[in-house]
Amino acid sequence: MAMTFAAWGSAHPSLAGGAVAKAAQQLLEDPNVDSIYLHHSNIGCEGSKGLADALKHNKTLKELYLRDNEIGAEGAQALAAAIKVHPTLAILELRDNRIGCDGAVALGDALAGNKTIVALEVGGNGIGAKGLQALSEGLKKNTTVTALELAGNAICDDGAKALAGVLSENNTIAEILLGENKIGSAGMQALGAALKTNTSVTDLFLPNNKVGDAGALALAEALETNKTLREIALGGNSIGDQGAVAIAEALKGNSTLRKLSLSREHIGNAGAAALAGMLKENTTLAKLYLSKNKVSDDGAKQLLEAVKANTSLKHLYLNNNRIYDVDVVDALHATGRVDADDTVNHKL
Repeated sequence: MAMTFAAWGSAHPSLAGGAVAKAAQQLLEDPNVDSIYLHHSNIGCEGSKGLADALKHNKTLKELYLRDNEIGAEGAQALAAAIKVHPTLAILELRDNRIGCDGAVALGDALAGNKTIVALEVGGNGIGAKGLQALSEGLKKNTTVTALELAGNAICDDGAKALAGVLSENNTIAEILLGENKIGSAGMQALGAALKTNTSVTDLFLPNNKVGDAGALALAEALETNKTLREIALGGNSIGDQGAVAIAEALKGNSTLRKLSLSREHIGNAGAAALAGMLKENTTLAKLYLSKNKVSDDGAKQLLEAVKANTSLKHLYLNNNRIYDVDVVDALHATGRVDADDTVNHKL
């Protein structure tokens, strides 16, 4: 029977990190244990090395979660060596562990040889562009990873370009999380070029970067030919009307994207009008997020008419814009696709 071992530092303050790691090592000797959760357990570098040694003799573990454990580069290197040849591990979470560039290099080498990992989470590790470049080399040779979480690693444009190189060759990665990575227009242009021909990525998350209108234009070009993307989350990328217009034009002919987030941008009425025009032609988009933009009454009226004409859109989010016309607000609510409580900034 499959078993799970879980320990959270906040839930077990009496357990020192070393004790938790030791317990996990002992459990790795049990073939029935297939999942280990050690979030916030302070196992440190030495504890992770012990886990790595135990993993070398384990043949059954499928999931290993080690978020926020002060593992560091050396700990990551030890784990990577064990993971490289592990026969069953499918999910590895190493988020918030300060593994840095050196840790990413080791993981890249491990991924090049590993044949079982399908999900890798390494966000918040200070990997940087060089670390991402090394990780990318491993991903080019990997044929099993489908979900990749890289948020908060300051990979910048050079890192995004390296990942674009992966997407030009790898056709197994389906979900990519790249939020808060200082990716600018150059990085987005590289990713956009790769997405024109990529046939595996379905979900792309890029919130809180710096892609701007130039990056949005590159994404729009990709959407004109891409047939696999189902969800794109931008948000907080300084995209204005120019970028919104380009994306709207591309989506008129797109038949696969179902969810698009453009919240916390600089989109005004011109962008709203373009998106409204898109909604009158697009028949697949189900959710559109436009919260915290600069859409006023005129833009909202055009979106209202588009929502009435569109039969596929399930939710339109417009909270915290500049929509104050009571009749427009009420009409939006009446469609049943705008939440009355938290999707429209209704100034009484």
